[in-house]
Amino acid sequence: MRSSLLRWGLAFALLSLWSCEFYYPDLRVRQAPEPVPYSQFRQASTQLIDINTRPHKGNIEVYFTGESRPTRTYLQLRYLSATKSGHDDVNSLVIDLKEQARAAGANGIIVTETRKWMSQVLVGETYQDLPKTDMNALAFVYPDSLQFAPKLLKAWNLYVPDTSGQSWVLSGVQPFSFDGLPLEPTMESKWLRWWFEHSHAYLVKSSQNLLRYRKDERGRPSVRTMSFRNTRVVLDYVGDTEQIKELKISDPEMGPLEIITYQYLPGSQQIASREIIPAASMLGAIPHLIEYPEYDQEGQVKAFLYLKKSQNQPNKQLFRLEIDYYTQEEWEAQVQAIIREQWGE
Repeated sequence: MRSSLLRWGLAFALLSLWSCEFYYPDLRVRQAPEPVPYSQFRQASTQLIDINTRPHKGNIEVYFTGESRPTRTYLQLRYLSATKSGHDDVNSLVIDLKEQARAAGANGIIVTETRKWMSQVLVGETYQDLPKTDMNALAFVYPDSLQFAPKLLKAWNLYVPDTSGQSWVLSGVQPFSFDGLPLEPTMESKWLRWWFEHSHAYLVKSSQNLLRYRKDERGRPSVRTMSFRNTRVVLDYVGDTEQIKELKISDPEMGPLEIITYQYLPGSQQIASREIIPAASMLGAIPHLIEYPEYDQEGQVKAFLYLKKSQNQPNKQLFRLEIDYYTQEEWEAQVQAIIREQWGE
């Protein structure tokens, strides 16, 4: 009996230590590899300009270096390349590049290089030459075809209570470029990472750090496996709807980590609140958090308020995250800045 109680006590202590690290990011009880953070998205971008362009199915203009160029001001968008094996003609490569350009939201391409070469392939026991052709191009976009997208994310601003608990103090800022990719934080805060990795968008919708997923018989995502450590997110829905009732998050080594429960505004798809409950909190060991989204007049989330809920104590404000969006004037100024940068005008 005594050994059994000791085992339970040790497990409870370890779970409590993990939960403290999980909910209080400044307290580190162990070091572990971390998933790819949002701040590294920028490295994967192939855009030459930080303005979003939309895919389309329209016409793509084609020019060849040394022969012709667009007759009006254009912006360099991204570099494209295509390769064909065998005796495909140049037209098939151009068609490939045009499809890539449409997906990139370009107005046209300028073919910069065409190269024919031989590769060797093993056929039976002998190598044979296989002709290949590479074609490189620059995709471009006309400034007057760019369109401002309302609610273009500008920054996450994280605030914590001051020592008096009566006002908010800016603690962390994660800015974003005009194409929606994160820039270097202007103010560091570990709560920013915590918020990102516990947000509804990341756990339910994002493909970042998503290793694999399953769907239920209605085609709704039912299980999402996230890196690192193959963290498992099980989605439970409200009846036959698309509304999430509960998320169960677990680790293959540590077992259950937390449960996130959802409440919705009456007669609405909008989330009213989420309770984020770590496993230790279910045993009464530590507080858990309640998230309250705040919406603007158009129904867009403008802020999140987080409260710390403890047994037999009033809820306490923990932090607040406000979301800034670019204005159309800021966006238009950025387009003009890119024109000056590329053309010196």
